[in-house]
Amino acid sequence: MKDKDLQKHVKEALVDISHDLAAALSKAQNIPGFGNSGMGEWTRICEDVENQIGDAAIRVAVVGAIKSGKSTFVNALFGGDYLKRGAGVMTAIVTRIRPGSRLRATLMFKTWSEIHREIDAALALFPNEIWQSAAEGFDLRDGAQRTALASAVSGLAPDQLITEEAHNPQIALLTGYLKGYDELKAILSEEPVTHRFEEDDFPEHRPFAASDHLAVFLKDIRLEIDTGTVPANTEVADCQGSDSPNPLHLAMIEDYLLTAHLIVYVISSRTGVRQADIKFLNIIRRMGMLDPVIFVVNADLNEHESAEDLTALIDKVREDLGLIVPDPAVHRFSALLELLRAPTHAPTEKDRVRLEAWEAETSLRELSDEGAALFKHVFEEKLTRERNSLLFRSHMERLGVMAYGMAHRINVRKELISRDARGADEMIDRIRAHQEKMEGVRDMIRSTLEGTSRTLKDSLKSEVERFFDARYAETIGGLLRFIDGFALPAGLPDGDGPEKTAFHTDMYQIYSEFKRAVDRYMAETVNPEIIRFVRDAEQRIRNRFESVTGPYDVMLYDVLDEYNRTLERFGIPPVRHRREPILIPDVDAVREEAGVSLPAAEVSMRYSARIKTDAMMRLGIFSFLRIFKKLIKRSPDADRAENRRRALAAGLSRLKAETRESVVSHFKDYRENLKYQYLSKLVDAATGQLNAALIHRFSAYAGDLSEIVRLMGEGQGGSVRLSDRIDDVNATLKGVQTRIDQLRERIAPLA
Repeated sequence: MKDKDLQKHVKEALVDISHDLAAALSKAQNIPGFGNSGMGEWTRICEDVENQIGDAAIRVAVVGAIKSGKSTFVNALFGGDYLKRGAGVMTAIVTRIRPGSRLRATLMFKTWSEIHREIDAALALFPNEIWQSAAEGFDLRDGAQRTALASAVSGLAPDQLITEEAHNPQIALLTGYLKGYDELKAILSEEPVTHRFEEDDFPEHRPFAASDHLAVFLKDIRLEIDTGTVPANTEVADCQGSDSPNPLHLAMIEDYLLTAHLIVYVISSRTGVRQADIKFLNIIRRMGMLDPVIFVVNADLNEHESAEDLTALIDKVREDLGLIVPDPAVHRFSALLELLRAPTHAPTEKDRVRLEAWEAETSLRELSDEGAALFKHVFEEKLTRERNSLLFRSHMERLGVMAYGMAHRINVRKELISRDARGADEMIDRIRAHQEKMEGVRDMIRSTLEGTSRTLKDSLKSEVERFFDARYAETIGGLLRFIDGFALPAGLPDGDGPEKTAFHTDMYQIYSEFKRAVDRYMAETVNPEIIRFVRDAEQRIRNRFESVTGPYDVMLYDVLDEYNRTLERFGIPPVRHRREPILIPDVDAVREEAGVSLPAAEVSMRYSARIKTDAMMRLGIFSFLRIFKKLIKRSPDADRAENRRRALAAGLSRLKAETRESVVSHFKDYRENLKYQYLSKLVDAATGQLNAALIHRFSAYAGDLSEIVRLMGEGQGGSVRLSDRIDDVNATLKGVQTRIDQLRERIAPLA
C-alpha cells in the first residue's frame, strides 16, 4: 500500500476506533463505579482524535525570487490556472491555498484604523509642503484630505518616486490607497471584514492578489480548490518574491516560514541560482530552517536546446546550492508543462501550440516527466510521513491506554461481584491501597511539572531579556550600530528652487534611503536572528520536559507492575500496558491547540510608526532650515554646498536619534509580548498537555469502588444484571483492542 493510501487508511481507522470507544463509554456509564471517574476526560479524548486528525494542517511554503515560476508551480500542484501568473512584484500578500469541496476565495480586509496607521507612517517626512497632516492623523474617507494628498503625490519629482531603481515603498503604498479607495470604500469598516468569491465568481479574486491598488487593502487571502491532486489538510502558500523591493514582503515570508513544515524553493532555469537566491537561502540558514527545504528547478523548455543543455544547468545549480546546503536534492521539471496537461486546465490557442511543440521535443519532455514523477513521490513522502507518524502514534497511545484501561476496570468489577463479601473486601482494600499510591505518584508528577514550568518560564524570560539587551546583545546592538553608521549619500541633488522646498525634498530623499536601509537590515539580519532564537527556545522547552518526564515514566510503570502483582494474587487479569515512553507534545500541535503565535516578523517593521513626524518637523527640520538659511545668506557660492550638507547632516542626526528611540521602544514591547504572550503561554500549554498525558495513564486504571460495594449488598440479582452489561461492553472493547494492535503494525512503516 502506498504511503498516501496507508495514511488515509490509518486516519479513517483511528476515527472509527474513537467512535467505537465512545459507544462503549456510553454503554459503560451505568456500570457502578465506572462512570464516576474519568468519563469526561475519555469522552474528550474521543472527540479530540477526530477533530485533531481532521484539522491538523501541513503547511508548505513555496518561495523563491521574483519571476521564478512560483505561481505556475502552485497552479500545477492543484491542476488548474487558479492563481494569477506573472503577478506584479509589489503585491504584498501571501496567498494560502487548501483543498476543499468547492472553489472559494476568502479575502480579509484591513480595518480603517489599520489603513490609517499605515498611511500616517508612510507620510513621515513627506517632502511636499502642500501636504500638511491633520492633527488627529490622516483619514482616507475625508475627500479634502484625499485630494490634497493626491495633489502632493502627483507633484513629486521622479527621484522621489524611485529608490535604488525600484518604486519607493511609502509612495507606492499611498498611491495604492488613493487609487483603490473608490472601488473598495463600500466594503471597508472599522471592524474586520471578510468577503468571499465562490464557484463561478472565483476568478474575481485575482485582481486583489495581482493589482497593487487592491492588494494594499488586504490583510489575508485564502483559497479553497476542489482538487484531488493535493492531500487533504495541506496548506500551500504562494509567497511573494524574496527579492521584492519592499522589505516588508520579506518579513511576511519569514512569518509564514516559521509555521511551515516544508519549504519548496523554486529556481528558474532561465537564470539559474541568482544573487537574490543566495541571499535568501542564507537568511533561511540563519533562521535554522534549511532542513525542510526541497529545491525545484522550474524548466522553461523554450530556453534549452537539448536535454544535455538542461542537465548541465541542473548540475550548475546543484554546485551553486552546495555552497549553502550540503548535498542538495534538486528536482527539475516544467511546471508549465504539468499545468498545460492538467485535465481541469482550459488552454488557450497559444497554450495548445506550445504544448504540441513541447510534446514533440522528446528528450526534453522525457527529462521533465522523469523529474516531475520523482518530485511528486518525494513531495508526498516528505509532506506527510514524519508529521503524520507523530500524530498517529500520539493518538494511538491515547486510544490504546483508554481501551485497555476501560477493559481493566470492567474486569475488576466483574471479579468483585462474583466473590463473597469477605473475599471482596480484602480485594477492594488491596486495590485501594495501590490506587492511593498511584494518586501519590500522580500528585508528585503534577507538582514537579508545575515547578518545572515556573523554573523554565523564569529561565526563558532571562534569556529573552539578554537577547534584546542592546548593551550586550549583538542582534539589537548591531541594529543600533547600523543606524548610527548610516552616512549621507555621496551624491545629493543640486537643490535648485525655493530653499525650503529643496530642503524638504533632500531630507525626504535621505529619509527614504535611510528607512529602506534600516528596513532591509531588519528583514535580512534582525528578524532571522529572532526567529532562530525562538526556535531554539522552543527546542529548550521540549528538551526540559523530556528530561523531567523520563524518570516519572519509569516510576509509572513500576507502580503498575506492583499493582499487577497484587491483581495476580486474586486471580484477576493484569493491567495490559505497553512500555513506551511518553511522547513529548509537538511544538506545532501545542501552539495550535493553545491558540498562541509568535509576534509577527512584519510587526518589527512597524517601528517607523513611532517616529513623531510632527515633532520632527517642528523641532528638527524647521530649526535646521533656519540654520540653513542663515548659512546661505552669509556664505559665498563656493561654501553653500558644504553648508547645505552640514544642515542635512544635522537633520539626519536628528532622524537617527528618533529612529533609535523608536526601535528601542518597539523592541521593548516586542520583548514583553514574546515573554508573556508567547513563550510563557507555550510552556503552560505544554505543561498541561504533558500532565494530561501522564495522568491519563493512571486514571485509565483507577476508579471509585464504592458503588461496587453497595451493589454487592443488594443481592445476586443485581450482580447478574451487572455482569451481563459488563460482558456486552467487554465484547466491544476486545474488538477495539484487536484493531488497535493491528493498526500499530500498519503505522510502523510511517515511522
